Amino acid sequence: MAQLPGAQGTQSGPPAQTGQAAQEAAAQAAQATQAAQAAQAAQAAQAAQAAQAAQAAQAAQAAQAAQAAQAAQAAQAAQAAQAAQAAQAAQAAQAAQAAQAAQAAQAAQAAQATQAARAPETHAANAAQCAAQTAPQLANSEVREWPAWLKFGVPCSICGDAGKSEEEPHGVVCGRKRKNAVGGCKKGVCWVCMEKQPRSSFGMAWASTREEFESLEETAWWMHERCMEQSDLCAYFGGEKELAEARAAADAVDVQSSAAEAIDPMAEKERIKKMPVKELKAYLDRHNTSHADLFEKAELLARALEVASQWPAWMNTGDNCRLCGKQQQEKGGVFCRRRRSDGRTAGCNEGVCWRCMKRAPKDSFGKVRCTKEEFADLGEDAWWMHQHCFEDGDWKDYFGESEPEDEKWHRTGEATSF
Repeated sequence: MAQLPGAQGTQSGPPAQTGQAAQEAAAQAAQATQAAQAAQAAQAAQAAQAAQAAQAAQAAQAAQAAQAAQAAQAAQAAQAAQAAQAAQAAQAAQAAQAAQAAQAAQAAQAAQATQAARAPETHAANAAQCAAQTAPQLANSEVREWPAWLKFGVPCSICGDAGKSEEEPHGVVCGRKRKNAVGGCKKGVCWVCMEKQPRSSFGMAWASTREEFESLEETAWWMHERCMEQSDLCAYFGGEKELAEARAAADAVDVQSSAAEAIDPMAEKERIKKMPVKELKAYLDRHNTSHADLFEKAELLARALEVASQWPAWMNTGDNCRLCGKQQQEKGGVFCRRRRSDGRTAGCNEGVCWRCMKRAPKDSFGKVRCTKEEFADLGEDAWWMHQHCFEDGDWKDYFGESEPEDEKWHRTGEATSF
């Protein structure tokens, strides 16, 4: 069959050309895909690098923090070591001071023992010689104001009070300006103690008042009786006759005071029960009893009644003797304790059994002793103290006679006259 004219003109072109175009398009598509993959790989690499950099920064920060913590711990350890060294040094210093104090105390005790072994006359001669040598030096070097007021800031030798106001003196100092020397022990006594202390604390020159002292103006002076010479006593009271009258009157007061010192235990307890809180605390203070742990009135009252029940000062079952260390039965000994008329408790409060009371050496224990029978016979007024715990007036109250000069010297290291 013959072809129609123009039938071959409908073909677009040769087949070879069409295949090449398809191959080129495929190549371009592959290149685009490779480019996209390369871009993605680059982005992933950048992200990985950024993550590594962040991790490295975090690791660096953690290392710095660890170093800072180690430095802080090292500093704390160093401070702790320094504090420990300082504490050890302080303890060593305290131990050294304690050792020095103990050595000084032993030396002082040895010196006192040596002095006690000497005769009183030898001591008197030495004291007189020493006074003769040092009196001119004291007169030249010591500058004092007269009258000898106890000024603000200077403590009372009895209660330790240093005054309340800088404008007003709160007591007087034991002293008198003589022609070539200054007499007196130079210890101050406040007006409160001057009024409340027993006469035995001061002697004949007892209970001087501020008004009396002020009225004497520039000529005013005051001294303990034990610090006075006979001429001082006569000058203080106005003469021999006036001195004798004053002594007789004082002795009469002593008799009345001794009778009044016998305190009824039941009446004392009733009086304590009526005390307010402030007076209960003052009562415990006078008897050297702590109340820092008490906050209620009932607690204060119970402790005050307990203190009031300590008289007479028998040792009870289970109490230990200070000398032999053995536990005692009921009334197996006595405590060194005395209740004074002003409510104060005197003595060291150490217990001594009757066996040690009898056998203790005189050099260390003293001469003041009693038996169980003697103590029981005195009833509620019974008391006993070591001789070295005695104060002025205790010897007379205990033995009924004035304290001998040699015994006073052994107790205090001084005597009223030589």
